[in-house]
Amino acid sequence: MYGTFGLLNAEPLPPKLLPDYSKDPNEVLIDCASYIIEHSQILTILQYNSMNTNDLPTWVPDWRHESWCPIPFAAEAYKGCHCRVLREIRALEVDAIIITKVSRIGPRLKSRGLNETLTSAWSTFFADAEDNLGNTENAVWGYSSFRKALWQLLLVFDLSRQDLHEAGWHLGVAEEIPPLFFWEETISMQTYGTQSRCLENALSELEATVPEKYLFRGMDDSIGIMCQPDIEPNEHDIVCTIIGSYADFVLRGYADGYKIIGRCERSKRGNLTIGEVGLHQWAGTTHLYAFYEELWSNSDAQQILIY
Repeated sequence: MYGTFGLLNAEPLPPKLLPDYSKDPNEVLIDCASYIIEHSQILTILQYNSMNTNDLPTWVPDWRHESWCPIPFAAEAYKGCHCRVLREIRALEVDAIIITKVSRIGPRLKSRGLNETLTSAWSTFFADAEDNLGNTENAVWGYSSFRKALWQLLLVFDLSRQDLHEAGWHLGVAEEIPPLFFWEETISMQTYGTQSRCLENALSELEATVPEKYLFRGMDDSIGIMCQPDIEPNEHDIVCTIIGSYADFVLRGYADGYKIIGRCERSKRGNLTIGEVGLHQWAGTTHLYAFYEELWSNSDAQQILIY
C-alpha cells in the first residue's frame, strides 16, 4: 500500500497515511479506505472488496486479494453522495435505497470433475437453478423460459468482468441462444451441430467467471448472482443500492446497521429487464450510470450504518 501513496493527489500526506511499518496491516487498509471515502466521496470502491477478510469492516476493500472486476481509474464522485466514517465504531454512514429482499437461494456452479463434460456440468447447473428458483407455471418477463433469462444474466455478468466497450463474443451468443438448454424447438442436425459448437465456446468462456458464485431470487422476481465467490446470501437479506456506489449489494442486519455480504448482479433494474435493454447496453456504463442516478434522484433513501 505504501508504495502507491505517491500516486495520491495529496501534498503532504496526511498523518494517518504516513508510512508506519509497525502498524497492523488491517489498520493501514482502514486508514486508506477512510481517506479515499472522506476526501473524495468515491463510493465505487465498495464494489471491490473480495469479502475474504473477516477481521476488516465490510466497507473496507482488502487490496491484498484480487477484485471480482476491473477497477476503473479516474473515478468521479456522485454529487448527491453522503458518507461519513465513524472510526470509533469502525462503521461507515451512507444513504441507501432498499430495492428488494432475497426470497430464495439457488445453487452455484461447482468446479467440474475430471470425468464430467462441459455441457453436462452446465446442464445440471441450469436444471438445479430452475428447480430452486424458476417459476415454471409462467413465462419469465416475456422470455420463453427461466433458463433463457438466467443465460442472459450470466452473459452480462461475464461481460462486466471485461472491457465494457468491447463487443467480444457475447452479442453473437445472445442473439443466437442455443436451444439445447431451453427446450424451445425442434431443429435440424446441421443447426444442432452449429449451435452445439457455439454453446461449447460460450460455456468455456463463462467457466472462467461464473463458478462458485451463488444464485438467488429476489422478492421482486429478479434473478441475482453474487459477484464474489463462495459468498452465500440468506433469505430475507436485503438487496439495496448505496448512493454513489453505482451497484447493487446484498446486506445483512448487524447491531444497529448492516454488513455488506457482497455485490450482486441482477436481471432487473426497476421495471426493465436485460432482454428489453440489450446485453451490451445493460452492461455498459452509460445505461448503468443513468439508471442509478435517476433512481437515487427519485427515490426515498434511508441513512444506514455499515460495519
